[in-house]
Amino acid sequence: MTSVALLEERVIRYLREIHEPVPQFSLAKELKLNSRLISRILARLEKKGVIKRERAIINGRRTFLVYPLETFLLRDLPTAPCFYCPYLEYCGRGHEYDPTKCDKLAKWLSGED
Repeated sequence: MTSVALLEERVIRYLREIHEPVPQFSLAKELKLNSRLISRILARLEKKGVIKRERAIINGRRTFLVYPLETFLLRDLPTAPCFYCPYLEYCGRGHEYDPTKCDKLAKWLSGED
């Protein structure tokens, strides 16, 4: 997992734990990240549909309120069959082992497994 992905997961986990919108500057302070980095991470997460940001003015300061969206939970990821598949390193769209044609993955995603 890349460092950016780890930071994204850390942000998501924090937002889900507090269960309420948080100002972007408070999120940066709480996670001990600089404002530029948190802004980039939040933009990526917003583009992925994991969070929502709304413009707000708090104590005369322009910022965003950050809300987690109910989506796929990262804590469920380790149960995905991909992590136990002997062909994981050979898997990819259009390859011999293709996740779009994987029965085990399809069953897991549908909740049947």
